[in-house]
Parts: sequence; C-alpha cells; structure tokens
Amino acid sequence: PVPFDLIVHSVGREFSEVLSNTSIEHLDQIVDGKLILAKALAQAAKDHPETRFIFNSSIIPEFGNAGQTPYGMVNQLLNEYARRLPNVTAILWPAWDRTGMTNHDLILKSLQLLGLPVLQPENGQE
Repeated sequence: PVPFDLIVHSVGREFSEVLSNTSIEHLDQIVDGKLILAKALAQAAKDHPETRFIFNSSIIPEFGNAGQTPYGMVNQLLNEYARRLPNVTAILWPAWDRTGMTNHDLILKSLQLLGLPVLQPENGQE
C-alpha cells in the first residue's frame, strides 16, 4: 500500500542579504530545507509512482529581488527538479502581503518597485 496519495512540500528558509555576505550556514539552511528535503521525499516515494507531490516555490527566480539571490537560486533548482519528476507540480507563489518574508518592509517595498503582485492572505487561502 502507498503511505500517501499526496505530499505537499512547503518548507523554505529565507535570509535577505547580499550573496557575498551570506554565510555557509545560511546557504546550507536555505538549500537543505527546500531542495534536499524535496529530493529526500521524492526518493522515499520512488517505489510508489501513484504518489503525487506539490512543491511550493516562489516567483522570485522568475523576477529576482534584491537580497534574495540564494532564496531565488534554490527555488529555481527546486522548479527544475520538479520538471524532471513525474507526478510533481511546482507552484510559483507570489509573496503574501504582510506574511512571511513580506513582514520585512524592505522586501515588500522592493517587490512593489518591481511591480510584482502580493497575494492577500484571504485570497491565498481560498
């Protein structure tokens, strides 16, 4: 029997800082939570091809954002990994207004300057 019909991977870690100032520890945390865990989940379910996955990703790799290079990089790697696996959907979420990363005014302002939308929490939960 298959242990799960659907696995949703929503883990992520974000440190807004210039790439040259990003410590190895921060890079490890960003990569481990998003990509390494996704790979481990997929590996654990490899003998169960009917198991479906949703990887929660971000629009940041598509548009960029100052100070979020490592976060964007690992989300793009996750997206590419998802494209190569059967039964995987990667959802590239916009930022949620005043939730998570956009609790930081600097990130919210930089997204607004780029013209990127922010999702109202009540709309994202529907």
